[in-house]
Amino acid sequence: MSKLISLKFGEIKENPCTVEFYEKHGFALIENAVEEDYLNAYESRWLAENGANKDFSGWGHDKAYMDIDEIKDVLCSHKINNFFMSVDIGVALHVSKTDWAPRFITWHIDAAHSHEIGPKNYVGAYVSLGTTDINSGPIQIISGSHKWEMDYKKAFSSPYGMFSNEELEAKRIEMDSDVVTILPERGDAFVWHGRAVHKGTEAVNPEIARKGIVAHYCNRLVSEDFVTNAGGHVPGREMVKQFIHNDSGDDDHFFSKWRTGGYYYPDCTITRTWLQFAHPELGDEVKSISWEELEKRIDVSKRGDLGFLQPDYHPDYHINS
Repeated sequence: MSKLISLKFGEIKENPCTVEFYEKHGFALIENAVEEDYLNAYESRWLAENGANKDFSGWGHDKAYMDIDEIKDVLCSHKINNFFMSVDIGVALHVSKTDWAPRFITWHIDAAHSHEIGPKNYVGAYVSLGTTDINSGPIQIISGSHKWEMDYKKAFSSPYGMFSNEELEAKRIEMDSDVVTILPERGDAFVWHGRAVHKGTEAVNPEIARKGIVAHYCNRLVSEDFVTNAGGHVPGREMVKQFIHNDSGDDDHFFSKWRTGGYYYPDCTITRTWLQFAHPELGDEVKSISWEELEKRIDVSKRGDLGFLQPDYHPDYHINS
């Protein structure tokens, strides 16, 4: 059984699998989110193609799901999608991170939106492929941090805008917020709100693999006139209808339903880790290139916009490590 270990209270006994828990704490656990056959198939392919990597690295970029069906089978699980529907959001897979290496990264927020609608419709997830060892660098999250009042507009109004680890830690101390360590079991999915502050802890024993997949889900219409004209939040099922039937008439926003019941972006949303993999000729420019300059260098049609290019790079995040 998966465990959530509170810094203040020890093991959490409250049911973490409910909408109420998610709305209160900014994260939730979906038990048995992925069927065993899909886990086995993914694990077999990962071992066949990455098993020789002594550093536990997986596929070298965050768009690997576009080409590898076994990733979509896991991350587009109908149970995961059903949970999204239960919290009234319509989102699709747009990032997959497949390393089994412990991933140390300081406190951060995934959704780099200055407005309120985007973070609700941006969700992170971690699907475990085994019992998570507490010494393997598990994820920690700050309970209730998705509700913090901070100057998001100022922080995310410029390229690479973000809150520093020190700012977020100071806010945690000010709010006397609880830190929760996540220890999921095989097949369970841990999901978190776009504004929930979280980190990957440093592994006590880096030789222990943390077998799992990190995913990000979003919808691109949150920054468009569709949401503005609707006056705020768009119900999840209406959002899915807009995406699948493409009522907006804009192919940049179109996404597909996968055979396991969830949704994914088949060919859009550029991120800097994808650029690093697909266009190595950009070199160090990948960390700072503007969307306008990128358009002159590569074909970016149907692949995203400036708002989705900027947030992906984090100075404390070591790509492919």
